[in-house]
Amino acid sequence: MKKTINVRKLTFDAVLAAMYFALSFVSVRVGGNMKISVAGLPILVGALLYGPLDGFLIGLVGAFLEQLISPYGLTPTTLLWIMPAALRGAMAGGWAKHRGFDLKGWETALVIFVTALALTAMNTAAMYIDSKLLGYYSYAYVFGALAARLVSGLITSVIFSLIIPPLLRLIRKNSKI
Repeated sequence: MKKTINVRKLTFDAVLAAMYFALSFVSVRVGGNMKISVAGLPILVGALLYGPLDGFLIGLVGAFLEQLISPYGLTPTTLLWIMPAALRGAMAGGWAKHRGFDLKGWETALVIFVTALALTAMNTAAMYIDSKLLGYYSYAYVFGALAARLVSGLITSVIFSLIIPPLLRLIRKNSKI
């Protein structure tokens, strides 16, 4: 049996990746090192609607485009910086697929929170490796700001947990994908 590509779903994934890219430049800075961003919203929406592959690709493409335009551009550690977003999508999508894409509100909130923690851990690891290989960050910056990054992840998790369930219902109701 030959699988066909769902052009609508592929287009929707591309739109979500573009939304991630655009939202990655919109954030609220709180204090010196903490920023709150809703860039992860399209990754989670795509993952929770269509599964791990879609979530992975949305995160991968969106984060890669963000990295290209960022002041850092392509570096030896680019892959370390784009993988957290991609893996967040894969993790959220994997759980949604495991549950038959029928998550209760609390399950959605739990997935969002756990993937936010994982994202923070992966970004911290990327900073640490970058600090060792390229010297971009000090040890104090990498680990001193960890609590602030965790708080930021918690705040965005609460926001996403309020926005995503009704958004998913609306998309499912009005989508032909």
